[in-house]
Amino acid sequence: MKKLLGIVFLCLLLIPTLAMSGIFKDDEGKPSLKTSSKSGFKHHTNHMGHNDHNFKYIEDKNKARAGKYFQRFELRDGDCFAIDAVSHGFHYNGDFGRTVFIGEPSKSMKNATDAISLGWDAVREKLRPGLKYSEVRKIGRDAMKKSGFTYSVALTPHSIGLTHTDEPGKNGAGSFWQKDDLILQENMIISVDLPVLNTGIGGTAHLEDLTLITSDGGEQINDIGNRIIVL
Repeated sequence: MKKLLGIVFLCLLLIPTLAMSGIFKDDEGKPSLKTSSKSGFKHHTNHMGHNDHNFKYIEDKNKARAGKYFQRFELRDGDCFAIDAVSHGFHYNGDFGRTVFIGEPSKSMKNATDAISLGWDAVREKLRPGLKYSEVRKIGRDAMKKSGFTYSVALTPHSIGLTHTDEPGKNGAGSFWQKDDLILQENMIISVDLPVLNTGIGGTAHLEDLTLITSDGGEQINDIGNRIIVL
C-alpha cells in the first residue's frame, strides 16, 4: 500500500492545477510556471517543451493544505482522486483509469463513480465494428442521463497502439489534438475516457479500460471488475 500511495503521490505532484499563478523565466531564460503561496510548494518549474519538474516544498503541513486550490503532501481519510496511467511494453501502449478512495467514499463521489460505471457498461454492450466515435459518446451520455445522473463526463473514445492516441486527426485550438469521427473496425484497440469534469463534489473520478474490437463486439483486455479502489 505504501508503494501505491507513493506512486499516486508523485502523480499528483506532476498534475498541473489551478494553483498556478503566473509565468516567470528561470536563470537560463526558460519560461516556467509559478504557483500560489498556498499550493503546497513554493515553485513549480515546468520548462515548456520538456518534462523537467522542480519542486521546492513547504514544510508546514497546515500551510501545504491551506487555500481553495492546493497540492497536498499527505492523503487523509475521506480523500478521493483519479488516476490515469499509460503503460509501455513491446513498443505498444496501454491506458487505464480508476478512482481511488481513502477510507469510506462520500455520497457525492460514490454517485459520480456509479454514473461513469453505468455509462461505460452501456457503451461496452454496444461496441462493435461500424460504430462511430460520436455514437459511442451519445450511448454513454444518454444512459447516464436516463438514469438521472447530471454529471459532466468527457466520454472520449480514442485508439491505443504504437502511440497513446494512435489515430488520425489534426491540431485544434490551444494545441489540442482534434480527432476525426472515426468508425470502429475489427482488431482496433480503443479506450473510452470517462473523467468526471465537475468541481466541488469532493474529489476527482475517472474510469478507463482497454477493449479489443472483435468481428461482432468487444473483448476486454484488462480486468474490469474493480471500478474503484478503496484504501
